[in-house]
Amino acid sequence: MSSFKSQTKWVTKYFSSIVLVLLVAYAIAAYFTSKVSVSNFSTAVFAVVVIILLLTYYGLINIRSALTFVVIAVVLLVGVIFSDRPNVNTGEFQAVTLTTGQTYFGHLANINSTNATLTDVYTLQTAQQTSTTDPKATTTKPVLINLSKVLPDPENKMVIKTDKILYWQNLQGTSKVTQAINKDLGN
Repeated sequence: MSSFKSQTKWVTKYFSSIVLVLLVAYAIAAYFTSKVSVSNFSTAVFAVVVIILLLTYYGLINIRSALTFVVIAVVLLVGVIFSDRPNVNTGEFQAVTLTTGQTYFGHLANINSTNATLTDVYTLQTAQQTSTTDPKATTTKPVLINLSKVLPDPENKMVIKTDKILYWQNLQGTSKVTQAINKDLGN
């Protein structure tokens, strides 16, 4: 019986080490990429800490190892939560460029989850204008289009998979795009 318990402790010791290495790798993914959201990482840390505490309660992991594990997990969690990821300025508009090359403008939310949400959605389209002096000369001019006016009665909201977002940026209130959107919205 004692050899079974010693073998079990050996397995759980390796188990906790492997889980700790995986948790560190998950923390690195959460810190440096947007593939892992803070809430998903927090849930994983909570679940792993509960499992380690249960193994400690049943005597499969000693208290010192469990305490070390919990402290490291909490430090990783705090590091991910307070990481300096760029934040969406909720009071301003954002420009969102997708992997397809298409750029949309609007209020961006949920950027750290699987699906981001863009509301008050606009895009740029080019319109050709003919010159009044020379009928053969045409110029192209970008025109800001509200997507809710293009499609028949859509909700003025777009859900985008975050892995399809190439990059996004906050727009200043003084930008021409922001001013044109505010004018269209009547702000």
